[in-house]
Amino acid sequence: METVTFYCDISETCHDFLSETFGSVRAGAAFILNALPSLLANTWEEILTSGRLAPDVVDSLLSRARQEEQIVINFSGIDLAQIFGPKWTKQLGTLSWFDRVATTFWLAQQLGDRPIAISPDTGATSRRVGMELHKEAIQTSRLFRQTGGSTNSGASFLLNSFIHWHHVTISSLSQEVLSLCSRVLCFESCSQPQLSGRILQDRLARLGGPELPIFTLACIEISNMEKRKQKKTVQASPKLTASVGDAFRDLFPNANAGFGYVLSSFPRMYQLTLDTEIRSTFCDTELQELYRKSQEVGIDLSNPQSAGDAILLVARQSSDDMAGKVNSLSPFARLCLEVYLRTEIKDA
Repeated sequence: METVTFYCDISETCHDFLSETFGSVRAGAAFILNALPSLLANTWEEILTSGRLAPDVVDSLLSRARQEEQIVINFSGIDLAQIFGPKWTKQLGTLSWFDRVATTFWLAQQLGDRPIAISPDTGATSRRVGMELHKEAIQTSRLFRQTGGSTNSGASFLLNSFIHWHHVTISSLSQEVLSLCSRVLCFESCSQPQLSGRILQDRLARLGGPELPIFTLACIEISNMEKRKQKKTVQASPKLTASVGDAFRDLFPNANAGFGYVLSSFPRMYQLTLDTEIRSTFCDTELQELYRKSQEVGIDLSNPQSAGDAILLVARQSSDDMAGKVNSLSPFARLCLEVYLRTEIKDA
């Protein structure tokens, strides 16, 4: 997707948040602004489908907005109840800050992309940051406009406000939910802004986890991001057969690219497979039985040439029920089971 170099000013607090969370102010600013168009659209869809705003309330809001000379917003979201009168307090009081921003954004779109005025209390800007933005992100940011300010003041508002939205969202979650999401995310968070929140949403659904708003999921993903400034690469020189090297060269641009892809993705896929397949199929006693049986019959679970097949041979010598369970797993899940048995069960 084509990007454009874009500049805006941010506060010191925002600068520190981006640096600490993403490891790069430029990368963090780009990620957030590129993620916002889909997050705003998806949040508005959630508001409608979840019934947080009834259809008649939405119609009345739009009718009332058409009568306003301008709609003003601050970092806590537009105070719709105040603007549209006391009767809206009940209907709009349950909306989160970001819900209100998404509602305001939708109203602006319905009114012919009328700019949304930014309240002057959104905080001083003192740092200029450049980034690569998709055109949709620039169009979205320019719907927010500071009176007398530059055309880039909307991007400044969105970035400076995001740290408040993020803090309030994360603070509202229990430690139990945060721990579950951290485990589900494993070693990496979403690195594609347009998919922000979607990957965690899908993983939680497969585990029967809680249903959370898409913006909440995006905030959790961002909180779990490995800081790019702290990421260190490790030189790996695995000894492989010629046929394996040829296979990597056939599947990837070059062998090293293939090694990097497979090795980098394995920890996350391994943890995800444990959660979605292994632990939902076997109890602890069965896993211990599989490990004991492998030791008893002398079948090596660490040989890559028999990865995924060795555990099936072990299970067949245990019981028909055990063999049926192991056979129901995908080949990759059987490989993960072998790794799990010879590492975590062995040490238990």
